Amino acid sequence: WCLITTIALPTLTLAGLIAYLSHASGLPAGLSNKIGEVFSVGPISLANTGFRTVAYLGLFLAPIAIGLGIGGRTGRHKQATGLILLSLGMTALFLYWRESALMPYLTDIVYDFGLGARTLRDELFLGHRPPITVGSLVWAPMTAVALLSAAILLPSAWICIKADGSVGRRYLAIAAFFLWCGSFAHGAFYFDRYLLPVLPLLTLALLGTRPLAHVSFGMVVSFTLMGLLSVAGTHDHMAFNRARYAALDDLMDTGVTAEEIDGGMDFNGWHLAAKLGTWPTNDDVRPGRPDSEKSWWWVVSDHYVASSRPLEGYRIKHRAPYIRWLPPGRAEVLVLQRGK
Repeated sequence: WCLITTIALPTLTLAGLIAYLSHASGLPAGLSNKIGEVFSVGPISLANTGFRTVAYLGLFLAPIAIGLGIGGRTGRHKQATGLILLSLGMTALFLYWRESALMPYLTDIVYDFGLGARTLRDELFLGHRPPITVGSLVWAPMTAVALLSAAILLPSAWICIKADGSVGRRYLAIAAFFLWCGSFAHGAFYFDRYLLPVLPLLTLALLGTRPLAHVSFGMVVSFTLMGLLSVAGTHDHMAFNRARYAALDDLMDTGVTAEEIDGGMDFNGWHLAAKLGTWPTNDDVRPGRPDSEKSWWWVVSDHYVASSRPLEGYRIKHRAPYIRWLPPGRAEVLVLQRGK
């Protein structure tokens, strides 16, 4: 009954929300698009989704993986861990060869060097790197940690399935159910934030299988580092947005309207999406578009642009500095005005 209730409650809640929206005002375009993506899923997109899911869950659950360890397990368990690690490693090398991409492969939770989605023109639309980066110096070992911990966790999950009557098996079934259903909703676009709801379930599943092998120094360090990054990165993301919105509010107080501003996807969406009633195509939202085009997010005129860096054809009208808890300690949002 616990398993049925856990699955039924969120499912019925979602179904009720969709029914209400359909009756009240029609489905929002974003929700309709997501439902439509279910029919665009193919083998390649599922394989891509599967690899990225496994890699990210390995990263997020690395402290648990270190605690479970592979020492003292059967030879079959160690062989499985090795084979999985080899498969994941080869996939990661192929992805790096094809796209020159290390983690983070997706940037709606983690980007190089911080947390939170980056939604300004220079990064999300033009595809420039974040202004503060650590590059392969940090992300090469982080990729290795993610793949190693994923390789440890998958055999542990298999043990969980095999353990008759295990509480962990039930939680694992729920997590797998949500991951399986969710994979059909991101055939065109995949967001790492969609993995967050299953993390507590997977943690309970793995810890329900057996107690941690030991509380090691590495486990304590990884928990500490992850906690510090989470708290500091969340602070920095909120500080960035406070600086951005304060600067754009000041600009609008001078008489500039939202129709004259490209303030980032969320700013323009909030002010203009309902008014304009348009929705971008899948091609529109791919990063790396030419600077001759306006950003796809409901921009009427980009006479003013919020940006993380100077852009060609614009002069700096205002600087909005803010304090970061992560290095280098300070950053800024620029409000740019077209013309030299």
